[in-house]
Amino acid sequence: MRSFFCLVSFLFALPVHCLAQVDNSFTDISTWRSLVAADRILPTQARVEVVKRDTLPYSFVHEGGDSRPFVMARSAFQLCSSRECTMIDAGYDAELANKLGASDTFDAASWARIQNALSRASTIAVTHEHPDHMAGLARHSDPTTFVAKLVLTPEQHAGLAQYAPAAGLSPALANYKPQSLAKARRIAPGVVMIPAAGHTPGSVMFFVRMNNGSEFLFIGDVGWALADVIENKSRPESTLARMVTPDDRAAVLKQIAALHALRIAEPKLIILPSHDDALIQ
Repeated sequence: MRSFFCLVSFLFALPVHCLAQVDNSFTDISTWRSLVAADRILPTQARVEVVKRDTLPYSFVHEGGDSRPFVMARSAFQLCSSRECTMIDAGYDAELANKLGASDTFDAASWARIQNALSRASTIAVTHEHPDHMAGLARHSDPTTFVAKLVLTPEQHAGLAQYAPAAGLSPALANYKPQSLAKARRIAPGVVMIPAAGHTPGSVMFFVRMNNGSEFLFIGDVGWALADVIENKSRPESTLARMVTPDDRAAVLKQIAALHALRIAEPKLIILPSHDDALIQ
């Protein structure tokens, strides 16, 4: 089975905007860096799988956006060193993809590669408890192959059962002991898990230091598009009203403002929302 497609992203300087007061503790990059400073075997590759794509109006995704199409990637990421691989997010299967929307763009081969990568991973974590990010754990053909590698918060674990297949959640996953996340902590070489409740109660981000010195910040669904961070905006309120579990808008707006400031302070940091297909490509 072939491996994940390699991910290479290049971000260029764009105009910035005036900032409101922000909570800099949310984006304490000096602490993140210190948590992985002693790691010597760091990821050398960042890889991505997109199991499905959906096209929405940009106005649905971004406050003040127009009618141009925005492609939402349903992605999972893999960070590999010479010794091990860490997974961020787990995708979902065709049955759930069809249940939650048109599945004409579902990539069965990508889903098969995600399942294989989960079984082989040394560490597995998810950005939050929505189906396209974590249902692949419950829908995996054999969760016993990876449950010992999981790092799930109590909020994330509580959301997992709703995505179980008809037979129910596997005992391995049902009996998993979640791990509380009160502050940022290292979960794998070069990888830091950061609490980011807002989009969901169990939302987190991941800071990653690569072997070549480059740095990623996987922000999950704090913003759906990098433009949210660039322009200090978020999803429109009209979009939140249509979501099954709408954001804690005040929390997300503060997070976006903090990420906006971080991007200005750290222009080499690659900030990567899970769904921005054009950026991922």
